[in-house]
Amino acid sequence: MDTVILALVREVVQDVATRSSTPESMGGRMPVKTGQLVSSLSTRVYRTGNSTIGEVTYTAPYAGLINRGGAVIRTYNTKNGPVDKEVTHTPKSFLDAAVVEAVDMEKMNTHLRKKLQEAQNIDIKTSAR
Repeated sequence: MDTVILALVREVVQDVATRSSTPESMGGRMPVKTGQLVSSLSTRVYRTGNSTIGEVTYTAPYAGLINRGGAVIRTYNTKNGPVDKEVTHTPKSFLDAAVVEAVDMEKMNTHLRKKLQEAQNIDIKTSAR
């Protein structure tokens, strides 16, 4: 059963990663389309105690700003020299939205049934020669 749950969580984590890999930035210039955000994606599935944990994280320093929104000071070059300006970013919550979409209970039940079916079809052959 552990393998079935691990396989299911791995599948859901991959689904979240796929859905969240192309967020749009709002307000100000963010290097989203350059692929730096997508290439900073990291996924991990592990067991701790009785829980199976699936992690989807972005290591790009601006990922949290795009996901949660907030303000940042940006330096702009003007004809009078550099000017610092506060730029506000509207939250996109791309990770949260991807989790909600991927962890749909009806879909989870379908995935779990499929994984259990696959596990039941495993044929273990042993022989002692």
